[in-house]
Amino acid sequence: ATGAVRANGSEVGGLVGRLDHEKNRYRYRNPTPYSLKNASATGNVTTDGRYVGGLVGRHRFAKAVTNVSADGDVTADGDRVGGLIGMLREGDIRDATASGDVESSSAGYVGGLIGYYYDRGGGQTLERLSASGEVTGDGRYVGGLIGRAYSRQESDLNQAAATGTVTSTEGQVGGLVGRTTRVTITEAYATGDVTGDRYVGGLLGYKTSQNSDITDAYTAGNVTGSEYTGGFIGRHRGSIQTSYRDTAGPTVTEAGTVVTGQAIGRNRGSGSPTGLTTTDMTTAVAPDTMAGFDFTTDTGTWKTDSEIGYPVFQWQDVRELSANSSVSGPVTAGDQVTVELTVTDKNGDPAADEQIRNIVVESEFDGELLTQGSATVDSTGTLTLDIPEGALQTADGSHTLTIDSP
Repeated sequence: ATGAVRANGSEVGGLVGRLDHEKNRYRYRNPTPYSLKNASATGNVTTDGRYVGGLVGRHRFAKAVTNVSADGDVTADGDRVGGLIGMLREGDIRDATASGDVESSSAGYVGGLIGYYYDRGGGQTLERLSASGEVTGDGRYVGGLIGRAYSRQESDLNQAAATGTVTSTEGQVGGLVGRTTRVTITEAYATGDVTGDRYVGGLLGYKTSQNSDITDAYTAGNVTGSEYTGGFIGRHRGSIQTSYRDTAGPTVTEAGTVVTGQAIGRNRGSGSPTGLTTTDMTTAVAPDTMAGFDFTTDTGTWKTDSEIGYPVFQWQDVRELSANSSVSGPVTAGDQVTVELTVTDKNGDPAADEQIRNIVVESEFDGELLTQGSATVDSTGTLTLDIPEGALQTADGSHTLTIDSP
């Protein structure tokens, strides 16, 4: 879906306001729950109600949500507001992103991706999620990725990222999640500044579960609160393992006093993140200083260099790349066609060995999808793409190829 959405009321989304797979006394009315896959929305969403999202306002009882995105600001006056989904009740969610600013002017449960994730059954997986917009709420449970994540029985949040600033006038505010209950976090980061009242943390504002661990996570933003303020977590239970935070650049401020050494505002658990310098975390030495993080090329989890800065996930496209090709010539319908592109970074230097993970090639002549997949730029900055046999079915006219990497 493309275009702005303006409404008065609740359950409003850039694609759909409400998606429901109703339950009837513990049994699905339809024995095969549906999934939401390969969906996107571009445009601002504005309303004065609750349950508001850049893609879906309210989503209940889906089997899975996969490969979805929203690009646009979301503004509401109620709770359960997210850059992608206002409230997601149950169901796995994978490969989801949101890039717009999110704001609720009078309520909480606000997140850069999801306002409120509620899992009554347990055992769900939230994986490869990211949000990059600024998040602003006027209540509890505000997070850069998720406002509140609740699971009745343990669920997993894996490879999750938030980079926007997070601000609320109340408490339980986090750079990644405002409050978690029975959610285990593995491989996550938050780099935005966080401001709130009580229980404010660079990664999590308030963590309630003793048996839910945090492993392989880092933070790198300023954190400001009035009480129980931590550079990593505001209120902690459970354990922290193999995690880090930047203690050289960002500051932690509690009730007006700088307490940068304070990783955890109120500690009822075990473990603590290791403090590192900005250089330790943003340059080529990061694979050595951030021990335990898997930086193995292509098969690992993380990547970094001086242009990327703080580590990101290998599936994230964070470089500013451009490509051009001036090659032209006759083509016979049905033949394989090879296209070579010169790929450069934002400084104009060859983007040598960069992996482009999602390439789409279309013909502007007839709109046909010619090929889709991934490829790696060679050591000279050249990217070679093969249009397979049979893809070009029309020989008439001039085919201009559109090459995109969403």
